[in-house]
Amino acid sequence: MKKMLRSLEVLWIALLIFFLSSLAVQASVLKVSHVSPDHIDIGAFYHGIRLKVTGFVPADSDIVIRFVGVRKDVHLKRKGKVLGLLWMNVDPVTFEMAPNACIVEASSKYGLKMLGLKSLESDIEIETEASVDRERLFLEFLKLKKSEKLYSERVGSVRFEEVDETKKGFSVDLVVPARLTPGKYTLQIFAIRDGQVVDRVEQVIPVKLVGFPAFLASMAFNHGGWYGVLAVVIAIFAGLAMGFIFGGKGGAH
Repeated sequence: MKKMLRSLEVLWIALLIFFLSSLAVQASVLKVSHVSPDHIDIGAFYHGIRLKVTGFVPADSDIVIRFVGVRKDVHLKRKGKVLGLLWMNVDPVTFEMAPNACIVEASSKYGLKMLGLKSLESDIEIETEASVDRERLFLEFLKLKKSEKLYSERVGSVRFEEVDETKKGFSVDLVVPARLTPGKYTLQIFAIRDGQVVDRVEQVIPVKLVGFPAFLASMAFNHGGWYGVLAVVIAIFAGLAMGFIFGGKGGAH
């Protein structure tokens, strides 16, 4: 009896060690070594930025990196023909919990198909009273965001470097758009193998106003009257400057 209990104890310990070791291996599938910058400051001369991400992934895995913005409801108007003649705004449409920005970089077409822009369709609810194809509305929404340079996706931009037989290094530069609003953005890195996400890492990238844009935002929210006066003064000086620069280049003909 004691031998049987001893054998069961040894078996239980062996199973426990195997389970813990498998968890450790699974937890170390993806490693992000560097993210630069780890925050974004929007100043007077901000025109977008390149976000560099490096790390390690198993040799047989693909990688997808996403820069996802703040989620909020987007209210738009659907265009349609009135009386079969004129194109006009006909119905309100709300895209609930849509990220204000989404930049996707993938190492393969399959990874882009899994986690590209079209994968957002399962996260965004579309509210409208019109009897229209919601998939078509979603595709039009993506088209709008792409035209605003707030949504984009690319494949093949991830660079790999072989380390050994089990892992490889990766690096990618995400082109973060200029038209960002302050908030907490999320950098998502996915390791993909055999059609499955085997590991993922997330990091918050704070985006904030600094310098003159921060001063104007503070004036607008906290001192509305003075903000209006300042806006008028800036407009007057801008007009005078334009007149000074271009005033002598016109003239009667």
